[in-house]
Amino acid sequence: MGNIIVVVSVDWEGRSLLPENLRLMSELRRKHPDVPFQHFLNAAYYTRQNIDAQHTSRLIRDVLLPDDDHGLHIHAWRSLLSAAGVELDESPSLLQESAQVPRAPDDWGFYPPEKGYDTPLEHLSLESLDKIIRTSVRILVDEGFRTPTTFRAGAWMSGPKVQAALAKNGFVADCSAVCVDPVERRFGQIPLCEWLRQLWPTIDETSQPYRLNTPSAALWQVPNNANLVDYLSADETVAIFERNAARWRENSENNYFVSTGFHQETARVFLSRLDEAITAIKSVALQRRLPFIFTARPQDYIG
Repeated sequence: MGNIIVVVSVDWEGRSLLPENLRLMSELRRKHPDVPFQHFLNAAYYTRQNIDAQHTSRLIRDVLLPDDDHGLHIHAWRSLLSAAGVELDESPSLLQESAQVPRAPDDWGFYPPEKGYDTPLEHLSLESLDKIIRTSVRILVDEGFRTPTTFRAGAWMSGPKVQAALAKNGFVADCSAVCVDPVERRFGQIPLCEWLRQLWPTIDETSQPYRLNTPSAALWQVPNNANLVDYLSADETVAIFERNAARWRENSENNYFVSTGFHQETARVFLSRLDEAITAIKSVALQRRLPFIFTARPQDYIG
């Protein structure tokens, strides 16, 4: 018999490490110690000017638990690209200076001078992506994190070039596929939503992992089918869990995956939704006797 596999991910944007966000994450982890997190860590925290690397690593590690997964998250921050020896040209913008996109007073001080945050990764060349991935992995491993084998692209913008670069560098899973509807509902018709529809035209709330072929090697795609709580209420997240549970009932020999999560940088705004959703999912699963597993490593349950 299969299980309902629930994955809770954290996108570390590389912008800021505010004490309030980290404190709230620590509190949530104490409340739900049975829920490992799939962390998509960003090396850009280490490439800014005047960074205390040791202090930065300590802040991040303070919210990690032993069963967590150390994955990789990349936005095309100028400082990160510079560290990788990559120059950013006049590239398209996902946001186009959208006034609807919230900007925290500390981290957006780098924007627009810290150009690149909203550059779609798939815009970059395969050679540049290879350099950025290798540099990011080296930085994170040098800082004591485990070698990442899972990935989520900034703004979910992973296409054939990103996936080929990932496979070339030994990654086993890309977790960037997403249903764009919740993002469009929040931000409206910004370029990001149009490009996401082009990249992920068939992804919906019950999409399941599938195999991708690249010129380098095969790669699993694990859809972020419950999106992030930045864009969905707790009730909506639980409803997606229930829709996937209904699919499991129809074919209970297989595992069915539900992937939700949040951004570290906006934990102070949205993390309470995740707490509510996790609590409700546990309750629903127990009441209905659903076999479910929280894991940070969905790749261990695929196939």
